[in-house]
Amino acid sequence: MRRVLVVLHRWAGLSIAGFLIIAGLTGSLIAFQTELDSWLNPDLFHVEGTGARIAAGDLVARVEATDARIRVRSVPVRVSDGYAASLFVTPRVDPATGRPFDVEYDQVFADPVTGDVLGVRKWGALHLDRRHLMPLIYRLHNSLLIPGGWGRWIMGGVSLIWLFDCFFGFALTLPKGAAVAARWRRSWLVRPTGRAYRLNVDLHRAGGLWLWGLLFMLALSGIQLNLDREVFRPVVELFSPVARSPFETRGNQPAGETATLSFPAAVRRGAEIAAGQGLVAPSRLSHYTRYGLFLIEFGDPQHQAAAGLGPAYAVIDNRNGNLLGLRIPGRGTAGEVFTQIQFPLHSGHIIGLPGRIVISAMGIAVVILSITGVVIWWKKRGARQTRAARTTVAAE
Repeated sequence: MRRVLVVLHRWAGLSIAGFLIIAGLTGSLIAFQTELDSWLNPDLFHVEGTGARIAAGDLVARVEATDARIRVRSVPVRVSDGYAASLFVTPRVDPATGRPFDVEYDQVFADPVTGDVLGVRKWGALHLDRRHLMPLIYRLHNSLLIPGGWGRWIMGGVSLIWLFDCFFGFALTLPKGAAVAARWRRSWLVRPTGRAYRLNVDLHRAGGLWLWGLLFMLALSGIQLNLDREVFRPVVELFSPVARSPFETRGNQPAGETATLSFPAAVRRGAEIAAGQGLVAPSRLSHYTRYGLFLIEFGDPQHQAAAGLGPAYAVIDNRNGNLLGLRIPGRGTAGEVFTQIQFPLHSGHIIGLPGRIVISAMGIAVVILSITGVVIWWKKRGARQTRAARTTVAAE
């Protein structure tokens, strides 16, 4: 059995090591994505002027007036002092061709007091300048920059293999024979003296043991984030039901259907829902014309840095404002709550700044464990080749 575990651990680890190195390096950075992005681009994220914020509907109108080719699809309803408003836009259809306009950006930063546009960018575009660096790193972490669903499938598969490999590696640290507990203590130690290879082995084995719970959590949450409907949810539903979101049950709406609700009307509807459910005021409004839905988020305007399970949100019909779905963190079936906590765990947001620091450090730890594992394999491979050569010479 141990020989089988060695083979499984070796090839599982080798098959995902490169992906984990990329995920670890990028993950250590995107744990502080908002802070790093705003540090690199203070002219986009920060404003000096103070005063009354213009309403979300007026902000949408002013941004759309700057470019007839665009339509706002997501707008903040509330913006914290000193911060710019970040809006996402999508191309309108060109009446002359019946095809969307060619627009070179999809994110607009505007002054929430005056409505003036501060700058634009294409989120996740393959550019290495400071404007696009952090969204590019996020896309690399999330999907390896592979378009379509292939990147998500690959990273989900890596997470699945990683989950099983956690058990393979743990089992291999257990010593053989009697007095297991006494001998197992050695597996938890890193001995700084001795050869470099011995230190490499200790780092790989002891590091994997001390960090096992966090490694398992990252692998499990990685499955949920990438293969939720394909793998994670079917397993969870064996124990507890998980409701489908309106985006799954609704399906695509007929092309060209015009929404009855305006942005201001959707904001008012969100305020009604917040009052009825005891939630804070809406913080962001997103319009998904493809599904005929508005998604309304409730929470702190800068909730990306807030501790907890993330913002509450409601989904309403974009024609009549009917409430179609409501997600309040911590509420729902056991399966729904278990699913809700995966992203806050994966990102560290569940306990705020300390959690994000831990996740950032874990990214570096994953890189070290991956590299030390490859070094162990390489050294043992060389030793096996040397023994095989000596056996051949002796046989001759």
